[in-house]
Amino acid sequence: YRLDGAKWTKFSSGLQGNNVSAFLHTHSGEVFAGTTTKGVFRLDLGDSVWVAKNTGIINTSFTSLIETADGDILAGSNLHGIHRTSDKGASWQQTSIVDEKVRTMAVAPDGVIYAGTSGGGGALKSSDNGVTWEKLGLQTAIVNSFFFQSSDEIFATTFDGIYHSTDAGKNWELFAFADTYTSFFVKNQLGQFLVFVSSRGKLGLLGSGDDGATWASIWV
Repeated sequence: YRLDGAKWTKFSSGLQGNNVSAFLHTHSGEVFAGTTTKGVFRLDLGDSVWVAKNTGIINTSFTSLIETADGDILAGSNLHGIHRTSDKGASWQQTSIVDEKVRTMAVAPDGVIYAGTSGGGGALKSSDNGVTWEKLGLQTAIVNSFFFQSSDEIFATTFDGIYHSTDAGKNWELFAFADTYTSFFVKNQLGQFLVFVSSRGKLGLLGSGDDGATWASIWV
């Protein structure tokens, strides 16, 4: 669906029947959609039909899409690592991350790219727009998302709670919700942390106005 003013309209011609797991709106105006079974689709500026763009892709199950500082697009797969395109999806190449099960990717304020995985890969980091990658830790965690307070201060939501790093991912400590599924971690305009949790009797959106010392339900 697309929001036109105050109204949502269906905007899925070419995408019908697909489970969409990621969207990316590029700086040049194209919109990419990653799906769980049919690969990557692109919608060009002014068009109304999504077109599959899968030349060179090894598999067709994708979980995340980001645009690098140099304009390339990275597509994270939960089967075969990360693919890259330098020509807006006309062709894709496998990166050096081949076997990791990538669940999420995010770009820090300084342009460094982070990837969260499952299956023992933990958190990964690239300082050269996704050409090379460094393993950071959290190897036993299934990483759902990242949130950046700054380029050095990072939060990672996992199946086992929220983890916190103050040194750009070199070291991590449990921040909140041990042994609890967490996702969608942000800070709103009021300075409150918001997180979605689902485990052990906790379900819904929780908020904290004291930097995580206490949490209260916002929506269940």
